[in-house]
Amino acid sequence: YVAGQLYPARQFSKTGKSGAWHMEHARASLLSWMSIRARAGFSEWLSPGYYGEDFAALLNLVDFARDEHIRSLAARFCDLILLDIALHSFDGGLRCSMGRPYSSMLKEPRTTTAAAMLMLATGEPDPDAPAVDAGGAVFQAVSTYKAPAIIACLARRPKIGRASCRERV
Repeated sequence: YVAGQLYPARQFSKTGKSGAWHMEHARASLLSWMSIRARAGFSEWLSPGYYGEDFAALLNLVDFARDEHIRSLAARFCDLILLDIALHSFDGGLRCSMGRPYSSMLKEPRTTTAAAMLMLATGEPDPDAPAVDAGGAVFQAVSTYKAPAIIACLARRPKIGRASCRERV
């Protein structure tokens, strides 16, 4: 989408299509992806790794898409990802049911991209946290996107013995 936006008149050698064509094709795909995610959620829900990949791509749209509708939707999905992470984190990492976790993410949740993204959203790095896989947080650190204050409040909630988060589609 962004490459097509940047070079609308240029013919892309792999497809023989113009940048404008690629931008419109990608716009339709983006809107379809966002519509499905809005209705059914993420297939790899609460995945510390894949949320980082989605987040990085969405931040590129927030920062570089000229289409206000695409930019606004991308920012709302960034909010949703961070809200999910804030609601399901404990002691600096995601500790919940998740789609496609890897063993390192389960052994030390504070080292994941999701943990780094939450630290940036709250503005409170954990000095005791182990080295972090920054992933999508690198894009977040240089993005114009700012997480809503309520997400930081939820992430900073006092550590309590028991909490419930009920969700449904």
